[in-house]
Amino acid sequence: MRGRAAHPASPVANVAFVAGRLDQVVELCTSLAAGCRAGGRLRLLPFALNHLAYTQVVTGHHRDARDNAVEGLQIASDTGQTHPAAGLHGQLAWLAAVEGDEQRCRPLAEAGVGSAAATGPRP
Repeated sequence: MRGRAAHPASPVANVAFVAGRLDQVVELCTSLAAGCRAGGRLRLLPFALNHLAYTQVVTGHHRDARDNAVEGLQIASDTGQTHPAAGLHGQLAWLAAVEGDEQRCRPLAEAGVGSAAATGPRP
């Protein structure tokens, strides 16, 4: 996010993910999302929920992943954040694919591509 510092848990969560410390990533991203909520940082919250949901899919916590991705998508949509909305659509599409739900997967993937195309490349 331009002009504002990210939550300190964000880079640590990225390093923990690369190191395969997925339980730590879930804990850090949960803390990051809670900090965003408590601080009223709605512009950062969809990103935090996306990272949390991604890790929850990888660790097999699909229901939690879906809940967090849906919440992040709703906030991103309500606040006009097309970039995180595209990622969260993709997150939900991936989850549907993992669960073998093609009927849910395809429209979510198409919505993600549509959001990404509307946003264009990020600098």
